[in-house]
Amino acid sequence: MTTTAYAGDRTAARAGTQALGRALPYVFVLGVCAVLASGYIAQCAGSAHPCPLGVIQRMGLMLTAIGPAWILARGVAASRITASDYTTGFGFAAVAALVSAAVSAARPDSHRPVPHDSGYGAAFLGLHLHSWALIAFSLAALVAAGACLAAGELALEQVRFTGPARTALAVLAAVVAAGVVITFLESGLHWTLPANPSRYRFFDLFR
Repeated sequence: MTTTAYAGDRTAARAGTQALGRALPYVFVLGVCAVLASGYIAQCAGSAHPCPLGVIQRMGLMLTAIGPAWILARGVAASRITASDYTTGFGFAAVAALVSAAVSAARPDSHRPVPHDSGYGAAFLGLHLHSWALIAFSLAALVAAGACLAAGELALEQVRFTGPARTALAVLAAVVAAGVVITFLESGLHWTLPANPSRYRFFDLFR
């Protein structure tokens, strides 16, 4: 009986890790999309135009999502996701998140908070979006690193991502495309953004 119970526990634990392995790429990709979309909404609703650092942080979030998105794409194309696939996808995400966090932490002096102010742009729950982006990168790096360490357990021997995976990839593509359009509208035909942008310079062409 003890052996049977132990085998049952092992089977249940394996089923749990398999479920986590299936869900984690979705959660990661859609979580990044939610963070980016919230930034777009804040920009459009409150005219909170991102400074150059904010645009770089958005690009870092997009890069962070590429690895898990690749895992979803592999699940659509193949019938299994190996430990190597998980290590590759989430390893890329971890590196992208760490580099982006380092860039966020070492932002230029012109974007550092002045006395009695917590940073550029409007604050949310006491922190500016730059700080929230740094927190998001740190959490993403921790999750991705944990996924790499547990890749052997999370690997899915028999799985095929279909409709939901395609939907998640389409959402990511739409969010990235929206970011490209918004950045183009803000920069216009200029190669650089001003330190404190206040308008969409593309529309200056029609004035």
